[in-house]
Amino acid sequence: MDVQLSEAANGSEVTLSVGQAFTLSLPENRSTGYSWRVSKNGAPVCKLVDDYGEQTSKLIGSPGVHKWRFVAEKPGGSTIELHLVRPWEATDIRQSLSLNVRVN
Repeated sequence: MDVQLSEAANGSEVTLSVGQAFTLSLPENRSTGYSWRVSKNGAPVCKLVDDYGEQTSKLIGSPGVHKWRFVAEKPGGSTIELHLVRPWEATDIRQSLSLNVRVN
């Protein structure tokens, strides 16, 4: 069963077994120009296997949720880091998330 993580996991550590998957879900409203960008993907301990967005409403401009699915590949420790930025202002980070991953 996948482990489900949200922005509440920011700064924490998750411990997984090899082959176990987890999904990270973060709120996102692309109509503002801001979107989440992965700066550290947990490699080589984890592998990013899916990256997609879901709208929470059919209304134009409404917020949604961005999801990333990772699989624990091999024992060790690593970090996953994401930043909420506008592509044209990549150095102006609005929000960050950091997650330490330990695979046994």
